[in-house]
Amino acid sequence: MADSFPALLNKQRPDIEKLLASWITPERFFAMAMQIERIPELRNCTTESLVQCVIQAAQMGLEIGDTRGHMYVIPYGKDAQAQPGWRGLAFLRLRAGAIMQVDTEVVFKFERLNISRSNSSTGDVFLHEMDLFGDRTEKNAVGAYARVKLPDGEQQFEVISAERIQRHRQHSKQPNGLLWTKFWEEGWRKTPWRILDKRLPEGVNAEAIERYNAARSIETSSYRVDPDAAPDDPPRPVVAVPDVEVTAGSERASAPKGDRPLPVGAASRSGGADDPKLDEDEQDLIIKRYRQLKIPGEEWGEVVYTFAQTNCPNVHGIEDLPSSLLAAYLKHVEQFAEARAAQ
Repeated sequence: MADSFPALLNKQRPDIEKLLASWITPERFFAMAMQIERIPELRNCTTESLVQCVIQAAQMGLEIGDTRGHMYVIPYGKDAQAQPGWRGLAFLRLRAGAIMQVDTEVVFKFERLNISRSNSSTGDVFLHEMDLFGDRTEKNAVGAYARVKLPDGEQQFEVISAERIQRHRQHSKQPNGLLWTKFWEEGWRKTPWRILDKRLPEGVNAEAIERYNAARSIETSSYRVDPDAAPDDPPRPVVAVPDVEVTAGSERASAPKGDRPLPVGAASRSGGADDPKLDEDEQDLIIKRYRQLKIPGEEWGEVVYTFAQTNCPNVHGIEDLPSSLLAAYLKHVEQFAEARAAQ
């Protein structure tokens, strides 16, 4: 007779305890883990897959069954799969010292989102006037954003449209799963976070960085393909929100003339299936090169801008670079870093 979930979990507890992060106590971790068997949606999942989710939670440094939304267990038929939520990824970024503060929200059509980018001493303006008593249902949602404060005080953010969020949803392995239906706000808030997250610094806490990398790898596997790297994506239209012009897939906002272009995003995509854009691995290669050459995150947009001026004027972010220009762009990155060091 096969072991029950509690029996199998207790049998593997000594090995799982060795995987736990330094900030998690075994007693609390296993007390929380025991609760997942009671979740109605997981009753048909195999005991082995449930225990595997507990093991992955330990590897990621997150508590399973945590009511704070750090990690979810998703049923795929009879198999349960672990999936970190945006709060779990943000928690690990905070632990790593990569960010000091994080905020994500859904924007509704009856609310005001005011964003002004500025190089002046007063800095950027980011104002979301929320209406907590309006009809905050999915039919009225027009977009979402994620915003972080870095250790040096710099603010970075990503604002995306409802259409781009739906594109992410369709690339998910479970586009009609709980994350996108019953808990749709979590899916909307997670989408701009996972885009912004790609360009954040690693931080300084080695253990948290390692745990984050494990979590990000598991989270990425919940998509069939990277929604921001698929070569056959349709053009990204501009969606208007009161007092801010939000370009789907970018953090471009109305700003005074002369301001520096923003780090990521694009107003349009050129080419089609015969001119594929960089895939996720190629984008990660570029970001790793940025960090190896110690180019600050706030200057990544300038690297793209100076390259695009002479090579591809319609490109405003690495996600829109044609794959055929990867080698040329990496060379440009090195030249940019050399020029920066010489200053």
